[in-house]
Amino acid sequence: MDSKCSRFLRNQKGNMLIFVTLAMSFLIMGMLIAGSFAGVFFAQSRLQSSANEIALFGARKLNEFNRLGQMNDMLARCRQLVFASHKQKEDAEQAHNDLLLEKLTKQLDDEALDSAEKLESERHKLALAAREDARISINQEFSKIKDSYRISLPWLTIDAPDLLINDSGSVKGMQSNAQELQGFEELTQQDKSNLVDGKPTSLYRAENDAKLPIPNSPSFKFSPLAPAVGNEMAPARAVLPDTFKALAADYAPCCARAGLKIRVGTGLGPNAGGNLQVVAAAVATGGGLWQ
Repeated sequence: MDSKCSRFLRNQKGNMLIFVTLAMSFLIMGMLIAGSFAGVFFAQSRLQSSANEIALFGARKLNEFNRLGQMNDMLARCRQLVFASHKQKEDAEQAHNDLLLEKLTKQLDDEALDSAEKLESERHKLALAAREDARISINQEFSKIKDSYRISLPWLTIDAPDLLINDSGSVKGMQSNAQELQGFEELTQQDKSNLVDGKPTSLYRAENDAKLPIPNSPSFKFSPLAPAVGNEMAPARAVLPDTFKALAADYAPCCARAGLKIRVGTGLGPNAGGNLQVVAAAVATGGGLWQ
């Protein structure tokens, strides 16, 4: 009888040990799975934050010192100067009563046209410089953070990220910051006939060569940039990546985009894990008021 009781007690202890061992195994497995998923979620969230930050750095570089805003404003004023000079030359030629005045107005017209050509050359250089400065800034910020991602734990491994996207462009619906100038009714009426999404606008249209209604008009290419709100410049800000659009190389960009990819492994098996990819976009600081 005693031996049977002893065997029964030993069996109970053995079953209890098996049960506790299984329970601990399931608990450890559950903790491993939870830790792996939490680690992946953390890596995804951190990667998106890094992409947003990198894109913002690039965007702020685009309109540094309001250089793009000032260029758009100079284009607007140069455009009006060319129109005024051409009109004065035509009026003097039609009058036929002052050869000296005709010569002077022609000289002023030639100088205005020459200044417009030089301004267009500088605008093109500025557009290229803005793109390159943003690209370099994004690379520099990415270099600062990439090595901080490496993690090697039993339940989670994270490699250094790769920079997949580093480009600049525009955003859908963005206009230029330059206000259309008044003073010449003929020119004003032509500008007012330009519609954006079927609505009149007081801003010069972006990504549009606003040539004048004169023979051999020079180019006036206004780049997209947020206008001032009251007396305040619009701050650089993150935008949805879906609003990003490509921009012709002739125009200065107003939006920077960064895309990151990272390899994540979990403790759930040798093939468990994968690549995480995120994309972020940000628009540049808006144009300031003309001083």
